[in-house]
Amino acid sequence: MALAVSLGVLFIPAPAGAGVRDVVLKLVLGAILLPGPALAVVLTSRVILIACDIVLAGSATLVGVVVRRHDSR
Repeated sequence: MALAVSLGVLFIPAPAGAGVRDVVLKLVLGAILLPGPALAVVLTSRVILIACDIVLAGSATLVGVVVRRHDSR
């Protein structure tokens, strides 16, 4: 995972290494898992990371709203 994330970040043309991380992760996992389970891990990883991004964005928005309301008093 560390290799996949690192290479994804280094791939400048794609935002957050979109796709690169998944391909690298699939290639690395393909060496130790069958293709189906490796793909399942890659897709599950993508879903979990998207969910984390949504939760963090929501949290940051909520904090921003609370701070603005507090500052306006």
